[in-house]
Formats: sequence, structure tokens, C-alpha cells
Amino acid sequence: LKRTYIWICCLCVNQHRVKERMDKGEILPFGELNIIISKEQIIGINNMLFLMVPFKKPLCFTRIWCIFEAYTAIEENCNFTIIMPPREKTNLINAIKTNGAHDLLAALSKIQIEDAEASQEQDKHNIMHLVESGPGSAYVNNKVNHRLKEWIEKTILETVRTTERDSKDITFDVDLANLYHGIGNVYNDKGNYDEALQFYEKCLTIRKQVFGSDHIKTADIYCNIGVVYHNQGDSETENRQALEYYQKCLPIYKKVYGPEHPKTADTYNNIGLVYKKKGDYNLALKYYNKCLPIFITEYEPEHPKTADIYYNIGNAYSKKGDCEKALVYYNICLPIYKKVYGLSHTKTADAHNNIGKAYARIEDYEKALKHYNEFCLPIYKKVHGLEHSKTADLHYNIGCIYLITKDYDKALECYEKCSKIYKKEYYEHPKTVDAQNKIRMVNDMMIKERNTSFYE
Repeated sequence: LKRTYIWICCLCVNQHRVKERMDKGEILPFGELNIIISKEQIIGINNMLFLMVPFKKPLCFTRIWCIFEAYTAIEENCNFTIIMPPREKTNLINAIKTNGAHDLLAALSKIQIEDAEASQEQDKHNIMHLVESGPGSAYVNNKVNHRLKEWIEKTILETVRTTERDSKDITFDVDLANLYHGIGNVYNDKGNYDEALQFYEKCLTIRKQVFGSDHIKTADIYCNIGVVYHNQGDSETENRQALEYYQKCLPIYKKVYGPEHPKTADTYNNIGLVYKKKGDYNLALKYYNKCLPIFITEYEPEHPKTADIYYNIGNAYSKKGDCEKALVYYNICLPIYKKVYGLSHTKTADAHNNIGKAYARIEDYEKALKHYNEFCLPIYKKVHGLEHSKTADLHYNIGCIYLITKDYDKALECYEKCSKIYKKEYYEHPKTVDAQNKIRMVNDMMIKERNTSFYE
């Protein structure tokens, strides 16, 4: 006979005994709990049930022990099963049919172990120390988030198949259209753009039949399809299709919501992003600047969505070559990212990276290296890993500064690091060739420098 062991937190850690001791004023040592809830215990049991209740704001997302245990089970490849009471699952499916998984994806986006709570503040401090000295909070959040999205995808696909089978007329089934919308959102969020487009187009066909081409629900799908084409790549065809769909939804949003509504502003931002991709930075700035005052009014000056617009404006000015103006906007968004996301988040790191690029272009190499080496590189290494393409790109940029400043040993070290990653990631990609050419250039310069010093 084979025994199955299942981790159930409230049974493995008797919460009644914990409360009794806390009521007596006793502080439970973190070490005592960590022995019970340890990696070895979770791996040994090898099965974890993760209870999602209520689905719009699951309690498990608010507790630091729950997120930490879930991360440990997922990271160690244990059997990780998400469960939900039948009534709650019915509510979930009905909600997906109503708004296309928006609430659920929004809830998942808020999983942040650093914001979760513990009964004892010292427990939170100790867990966060384990996290930050190890994989980092962004990595933990992404790992748990990814597994939950896989579960959402599976749940919606099962419901789609059932609804398609039971539908009396698929071409006019609004619930089915909303399910198509929901699974499209999940695939879009995961970066599976072909699958997202497939389901969005199925949704669009039904909504046009039922509501017409100028309805707000149809506009939402126009917008989603535009986002997919925008995310798919940089080709002229994809940019043109993205603009086409954004221009279809924009007049509907203006008519239904008004010219200063967040949905209208989001579309201005999206259009700006496409023009930036096309290299038309003046038009990009035009649309960003239409969006910015709406976000400031609707949200607040230090809201993350407002910060994103400052960041986008900075990018446009940087691409135009106006690095002084770019730095103004980057330095507005950076403190907001630090405050909202923390010092070790990828958004914070990306802002440091772009600030470094701007300083490099105006030849302030000391400040550029400070943002690259002190702030950005440690985050990229922790969140993305030592062999990620973003880490490689940063090594390349740092190498370029060392090359310009004639610190050839450090330049060679950086180029060799990025070349190794590029070979593994891209093989014969232009980035790989460029890095190898830089290595040859630096070696030639080092030989020339040695020969010059020898003859002197």
C-alpha cells in the first residue's frame, strides 16, 4: 500500500494552541514554527492543497506564511493543488462569464508577499529576511502568480468546452463570448499572443452579432486585440493592426465614457506606445501628454499608473536624444516605483537602467555606472537570474562604458559575460556577433596599449 501525505496548514500548525499562547502573552519563536513549516516537511509530505476563498480576494493571499508555504511547494516541485468549495467555484465561473476573468487576474496581480501579514510581526520580519536574502520577493510573487494563472487557464478552458457543448446557439451566446474574453485575457497576460488572438476574435464575432460594432463591450475587444498586436512584435504590419484596433475603440470610449475617462486615457497611452515603437516620438509624446492629466486627476500624482506615463514620456525623450528631459521624467517615476513596488522590483530596476542609459548618452559615465552597477544589476541578477537576456544586455551596456573610459579589463569581463549568455540564448544572433566583435576589439586595444607602454 502507498500512503499519501497532504499538507493542511491549520492541522500541521494548530492555530488554537498558537492563539492560546498569544493570549497568555507568549511570543512563539520563529524557529519553532519554522521547524514545523520547513522545506523538509513540505517536501516530505509532497502534497499541498491551496484553498482559494473568497475568489475575489482569497484570504491566503493576505497571509505571509501561506504565500511562503505555497512558494516552497511550487519551487520544490511538490504536488500543488488549488481547491475551492463548489459554491465558490460556481460564483467564480459566473463572474468570468460576466467580466471575462478581470477580477481574478486583478486579484492575482496583487499577490505580494511583502504586503502580506502574520499574527506575529517578528514572523513577517524573519520570513522576509529569508526571501530577500534568497530568491527575492519579486521572484516569489511571480512563481506563485504563474502557478495560479495556470489553474485559471485550466478552469476557464474546462468551462468553455462545457458551455460550447451545451449552448443552443454559439453565435449568439453572450456567456460563451465572455468566457472567450476571459481565456483570451489569461493567454494575453501569459504572453501566448496567438492563442489570445484566437479567443478574442471568437468573442468579437459573437459581440458584433449581439451588440453591434459600436457597443462598449465590442470596444473592449477591439482594445484587447490592439494590445495583442502591439505586444506581438515590432513589424510594421503588427503596429498598423494595433493602431487600427485602438482607433476603433477610442471613439466608442469617448462617446460612452467621455474624453477624460481612464479608459479613454489608457487608449491614448496605448496609441502612444505604438507610435514610440514606430519611431514617431513626437506623436508618441502627443498621446502620452493627453493621457497624463487624466491620470493625475483620476488617480493621484504618485499612483503607479501615473508613474508609468512619466516613464513612457522619459523613454520617448530618450529616443529623441533629449536625455536631459528624459532624466526629468525618469526621476519623477523612480521614487513612485520605489514607494509602490519596493527597491528590489523589476520596475524600479528598469527605471535605474534607463537613467543609466541617459547619463551614458550625455557622457556622465560615473552616474551611469552607479545606476547600472549599484541599483539595476543586483535586481536583475536576483529576479531574472545570472543568465537572462536582460542581465546580458546590462553587462553589455556596462562594458561599453568601460570601453569608452579605457578600463579594458572590466570591459572585457562584461563583454565575455554577455557573450556567454547570448550564445546560449540566441546562438548566431546579431547580439552574439556584436559581443564577440567587442571582445576582439578590446583584446586588440589591450595588446596595442601593452606594446605602446613597452616601447615607451
